[in-house]
Amino acid sequence: MFFSYKDYFRKGEKIAIEHSVWAPNKLELHTHDFWEIAYIIKGSGYHYLDGDKHKVNTGDLFLLMPNSLHNFVPDKARVLEWINCMFFPDVIDPLLTSSTNAVDLFKALIFFDSFHYDVSNLSGIELLNSIEDLNKIFKEISIEYEQAKIGYQESLKCYLQILLIKIFRAYFIKDKKTNKNIRTTITDFVTAYLQNSSLGQNIQIDELAKQAFYSSQHFRKLFKAESGVSLSSFIREQRLNKACDLFVETDLTVMNIMEQTGFNDTKSFYTAFFKLKNMTPVQYRSKYQKKP
Repeated sequence: MFFSYKDYFRKGEKIAIEHSVWAPNKLELHTHDFWEIAYIIKGSGYHYLDGDKHKVNTGDLFLLMPNSLHNFVPDKARVLEWINCMFFPDVIDPLLTSSTNAVDLFKALIFFDSFHYDVSNLSGIELLNSIEDLNKIFKEISIEYEQAKIGYQESLKCYLQILLIKIFRAYFIKDKKTNKNIRTTITDFVTAYLQNSSLGQNIQIDELAKQAFYSSQHFRKLFKAESGVSLSSFIREQRLNKACDLFVETDLTVMNIMEQTGFNDTKSFYTAFFKLKNMTPVQYRSKYQKKP
């Protein structure tokens, strides 16, 4: 079975919303020519998607690309309701007119060059009860669509952008203790950021948190809960490890190495280095540097 956008979208629309309730013989395996976010609001059952069978419960969400073959079926309770947010990606970016790739959508929404996620296998997205406060967003977006007041499509675009960012954020960044299907943890995110940054420069934690769509305070809290150390301590340790590499691999002076690793106070550098390595920088170089 194939559904065209003409079956759901009003004339001139790029975004459409539908509240679906399962009923016998109402829906079969089908494909469509638009993108879809399906959010389970009541009941439980199964989602058949491209030959696979997924258990679904209230709060689960699926981001589906065009031409995905799928269907929702309830379990024995025969109760299953979901909201469909259907859209074309060019509502986010006109350059995505014919895109069927979630990576393109991700890049258009987020400052991609500032992130270091592996998106090579990113296609459709399945989130199992992993995003908070989506009920409120879907309720508001449904009301906006039903009332269809002037400017409603532009308003829906804003809701859709927020919704997609929350989806991508939940997919890539999640606490280990609450989601075993981790793509990139907070620690991975910070590590990748530091590896692609100059440790000699001042690292703005507020900016780092902003890139991950968290407040600075909450970002620090999540990082410590996940890694067991404070974010400041972690960054300092990464700088010290880089300094160790420079002591072994180069003949740079202590002052030059301090400059390249972001330390501007000699006493604090020596104190931190000794605490981590139990020896002075000179002793470390003498012990580990290979002589020609």
